[in-house]
Amino acid sequence: MRGCVLEQLDIVWTGIRPYYTGVASLSCPAGDPNLLGSYSCWLIGHFTELAGYEGVPQGNIYFAGEHTSYNFQGYMEGGAQTGVRAANEVAVALVGPWSDSGTARSGPRKVRNRGQSAHSIVPFLETPGVW
Repeated sequence: MRGCVLEQLDIVWTGIRPYYTGVASLSCPAGDPNLLGSYSCWLIGHFTELAGYEGVPQGNIYFAGEHTSYNFQGYMEGGAQTGVRAANEVAVALVGPWSDSGTARSGPRKVRNRGQSAHSIVPFLETPGVW
C-alpha cells in the first residue's frame, strides 16, 4: 500500500520518495508552496460592508466554507455549519422547501443569510450543542 501511494505521489511531486522516512510527517500549510494556507479575516470596514453576504447564492452557485461564516469565520466550526447550510439550500432549490411532515411542498423559496437555512433537511446538525 505504502509503495503504491508513493508511486502516485511521485507523479505529482517528482522525487518525493527519498523524503519519506516511514516514521512521521509534518504538515505546515502556511509554508507549503502548493497550498499557502491561511484563514480568512475581515479587514477594516469589511464587517459592516460584507459580513453575511459571502454565503449568499449567486444564481445556481452556492458557497460554503469558514470564509462564508458570519459567526465562526476562520474556524472549522464555520466551515462545518456553512456546509450544512449550503447543502440544505441546494436541496431546497432542487426539490422545494420541506413541510413539517417531511414531504416537499411548493411555494416561494427564501434564502436567508448569516448561517441560517430556510428549511433544514438535516435538522439535528443545526441543533445548538450538537457541533
